[in-house]
Amino acid sequence: MDDFTLLIQNTQQVCMGIMLLIYSYLFFSVDLDRLRDNFTGKEKKYLLSVFSTLAIGLFYVFSNEWGLSGFFYSIEFTLLIVLAIIHPKYAAGLLIYLLLSRPWETSDNQILNSMPRDISYLVMLSIIAHKILNKKFYFRFNMGTLILLTFAVWLFLSGFFSDHSSLAISKYKESFTKVVVLFLLIQNSIDYVKDAYP
Repeated sequence: MDDFTLLIQNTQQVCMGIMLLIYSYLFFSVDLDRLRDNFTGKEKKYLLSVFSTLAIGLFYVFSNEWGLSGFFYSIEFTLLIVLAIIHPKYAAGLLIYLLLSRPWETSDNQILNSMPRDISYLVMLSIIAHKILNKKFYFRFNMGTLILLTFAVWLFLSGFFSDHSSLAISKYKESFTKVVVLFLLIQNSIDYVKDAYP
């Protein structure tokens, strides 16, 4: 590994650590009180044991893969994934961070390469699970959603009727559909104004 790649990986670990600190602060100042109100003593002990087991298992997998050089990566990904299960806003934030920082481009690592797909599945499952637990059997639809979907349809039709329609449709599927899905995931992972702070 050359010095430049090492610098990028260390920078990513520091940035992810800062994000984890912000999320931890938000969790302890906002979400912990909500969890205390929604669960009984027995349920709290059960959830604590489940999340502790999950954290130990994830840390074991990550530390085996990355070794000592990825020790902080292992801790950060473990805690961020546990937070992502606790509330969808953390999952959406982690997915956005991964898509912007793209850590798999500086490392030939199977776990990092699968992270965007795996975390996007985690966001979807987290949203669905929280909708079921909170008995909110709907997806948020507002003027912003309508504008984006209208633009998506217009963009698709523009590509479809262009001279290079096969290439345009291929690029549309490859790029823009991900944007629409990400928008819908973010929109449905936020319940309160405070949830948008991260």
